[in-house]
Amino acid sequence: MFDFTKRTSLLTLVILASSLSDAVIAAQTCKCMPGNPCYPPPSVWAQFSKSLSKPLIANQRPLADVCYASSPQFSAAACTSAISRENDPIFLSGKSNAAQYTNFEAIINSTSIIDCPYDVVSGGVCNQGRIPPNAVNVTSVADIQKAVKFATDHNLRLVVRNTGYVFISSSPLNAAYFRP
Repeated sequence: MFDFTKRTSLLTLVILASSLSDAVIAAQTCKCMPGNPCYPPPSVWAQFSKSLSKPLIANQRPLADVCYASSPQFSAAACTSAISRENDPIFLSGKSNAAQYTNFEAIINSTSIIDCPYDVVSGGVCNQGRIPPNAVNVTSVADIQKAVKFATDHNLRLVVRNTGYVFISSSPLNAAYFRP
């Protein structure tokens, strides 16, 4: 005769093991993003910056941030300059805090658009959107190796920013960290 209790316990154990296995796989594949508890604190970024040939581009805000009165970087002159170049993909592609086309800077979900638009409305807020807060301006092979190791050690999404032709599918944005 078959013991139903043993079968139920075995089934529960199999389901639990499967769930734990899925959790381990998810933990290995999900990258740590800004705002997550696993994201490196400023002290870790500062230490990493000291190891590079050029300082880390840290705590960067979207280029249009200078247009927001609530921003510490607010500047009417800088805003006028940013707005005059917002549709200049060559200019924007050279900036670590901008996308070649500004519409790629927004995170769009089913309920909102999270971005920092250039057309500021009174009381508007500049959100980080898909602009990474930290970037490395690599100048040597050693910088590349250190950047890859840092991203691997801290489970960060690493995206190489270049001026190549595949700017949409290989977007450097929405990364915790990238190299311009």
